[in-house]
Amino acid sequence: MNDRSLSVEGADELVSKLPGMKGRRLHVLTPATHCEMYFPALLVSAQKLGYRLHILGLGEKWQNFRWKLVKVREFCKTLPPNDLVLHVDAFDVCFLQPPHILVERYLMTGVDILSCGEQPSSQFLLDAFHDSMFRADLDVSWPDRREDSPEKLDLRYLNSGNWITTAKLAIRMLSIMPENEVNDQKWLSKLYLISKGKFRDEETKKAIIESCGLTEMDSINIDIDYRCQLFYLSRDLDGSCLDIIPHDIAGKKYCSWFKKNSNGEAATPEAEQEYSKTYLNGILIDKDAESAPCVLHMYCRANHDEIVKKLGLPIAIPEISSIIYYAYYSFIGSWRVRRYISMILATAVGALSLLAIFLYLFTTSKNYLMSFSTNMLSKPIENISSFNEQIPNSFLLCEYKHKDSKLEDLKSLESAIVLGHLRCTMNSHDIPELTENSHLIGLIPPDLEIVAFSRPHFQGNRYSPRTSDSTKEQSLNSYTAVTFPFIPKSIQLKDSRCNKDSAATGGSIDLDQLPDHITEL
Repeated sequence: MNDRSLSVEGADELVSKLPGMKGRRLHVLTPATHCEMYFPALLVSAQKLGYRLHILGLGEKWQNFRWKLVKVREFCKTLPPNDLVLHVDAFDVCFLQPPHILVERYLMTGVDILSCGEQPSSQFLLDAFHDSMFRADLDVSWPDRREDSPEKLDLRYLNSGNWITTAKLAIRMLSIMPENEVNDQKWLSKLYLISKGKFRDEETKKAIIESCGLTEMDSINIDIDYRCQLFYLSRDLDGSCLDIIPHDIAGKKYCSWFKKNSNGEAATPEAEQEYSKTYLNGILIDKDAESAPCVLHMYCRANHDEIVKKLGLPIAIPEISSIIYYAYYSFIGSWRVRRYISMILATAVGALSLLAIFLYLFTTSKNYLMSFSTNMLSKPIENISSFNEQIPNSFLLCEYKHKDSKLEDLKSLESAIVLGHLRCTMNSHDIPELTENSHLIGLIPPDLEIVAFSRPHFQGNRYSPRTSDSTKEQSLNSYTAVTFPFIPKSIQLKDSRCNKDSAATGGSIDLDQLPDHITEL
């Protein structure tokens, strides 16, 4: 990809050729205290496409969203007032097109501040949830759908993750923000509603404008990118409305700067060469808007690894912390509204979100263990088809009894099994081949990390029954399997029965004291 890289100096030169941009630069600001999620993709895409990226607050302790905007405001004070400032989120954003394309499209809008757009949800409770958090005053409503919006899009909400303006306007917008306002999304939404929202009456409009330290004559013209020309915000969790098309197919249709010559013929070889140097591994297309956006903003709750990988950018592991932050700030925001119905609905959604998190943590803790009785079947497995009919995929470990209550030639598990960590390389729908007069002892899905169980005997790294001293015959009584995502100090077994010579009798068992009956990875 090095041959496609565009240097910062080269990008500045292309920006300076745009009308009204001589001597001006574009600065990208992203507050980030550390590296996580898709932050590497942001860094690499900025480097490859020639963006002048400034990371604010790196290594510092995160405080709140107001702290983030203060960082942006103070940095803008060091810039020439007419330079452009592009703010992007750090952990779920990457660049798709070079700087001069983004600047050209911004200048064509003619607005002071252009922000990323977000469309309403199809679910009523989620919209009430959104209103309580981001609609700063319920006496003003979100604007109607734009008549010239793409047919499949309805971008009426503002998303504060990405916006572009001049350094002078950024300072002004962030300087009039109240000292007690810690929600950047709510503040920018308030300015947007003043500019484009629907007020209950003129008196309400005047009061809200004055509360922001503005007048009707000098209010800031802020709008959203409702055609997704600059910013694309994920509208689904799987990226199904996105497509990546090779350069030679998509360039002439979706790239406004891929110019034809004066005769309307195909682009010149020089344009082809410039074009091939400034893109990533393809052009990402918003199929709903039929556009090629400049910035990809991925939901913090979604995994877009495949899309990022196709673009040739590094992938990262999503963290559950972003989900918890979203639920927490939404719950807090639900108490700051004046309309009680919306407050109740939004608080209910927030409470349900916290309850879902609690239940998830509870069900994965050591105090809640899923027990599976192994006396499920009374007849042996005749063939694979009968196995699939008899055993649901949810069974983790099962025992099968022979017709004459005798176990013969037990199927040995793989040698990779160590201390109860039963990891099979087969698919969960398959079983090992059964030899004549043998029985399958257990089936473990390949994604199961840890299994702890009480059993008659554990010999080396192979699971086998304990041999009776009196009859020298192999026998196996029922046992119970439990699963958990981490290694606990002790676990509670239910209905655990072993041979008489086994030390395990159920109840609370210390893993360190009885390693023969409860095993850990």
